[in-house]
Amino acid sequence: MKDTALYEAMLGLGSPWSVSSVQLDEPSHRIIVTVAYAKDTVQCPICQKT
Repeated sequence: MKDTALYEAMLGLGSPWSVSSVQLDEPSHRIIVTVAYAKDTVQCPICQKT
């Protein structure tokens, strides 16, 4: 299993959301997870435009 798939499962993400990258910042003891979504799939909650 790739790191991105592992973090998607851990975070419970599904389409249109996905983990685009996972980075380890050892000096700060942090894991940086970048989450993205498929273009034109998320709508504004006010005007309903993509």
